[in-house]
Amino acid sequence: SRRFKSVNRRELLKLTPALALGAFAIPKVQEPLLKAGLGFSDWASAALFRSGHLAPTFSDSELTPFNRFPINDYDVDDPGVDLERWNLPVTGAVQKPGTYTQVQIQSLPKITQNTRHVCV
Repeated sequence: SRRFKSVNRRELLKLTPALALGAFAIPKVQEPLLKAGLGFSDWASAALFRSGHLAPTFSDSELTPFNRFPINDYDVDDPGVDLERWNLPVTGAVQKPGTYTQVQIQSLPKITQNTRHVCV
């Protein structure tokens, strides 16, 4: 006769990450798990952040000096892009949804501000 080992709560909690990761390996479970996770993330964001509240801004003295700022980029200037026909669709919970051309965007009022951007 086989004897099953009793698992206490602490041992079960240790297995939780492995079980969750394993659940993502099951194709039928992936989509609902991702939707639930994104739904929770949206709910948490709505609960934590005030609508209409803009990101905090910082004075020039609070900025990292340009020569000490880490830049990881590459040139993506594509001569094949037709800027005359290019447009930016703006949708979702915005005040003025629509499709905007480069000329329309460039004609908007200019605002300069220092905002913290955390890129992961």
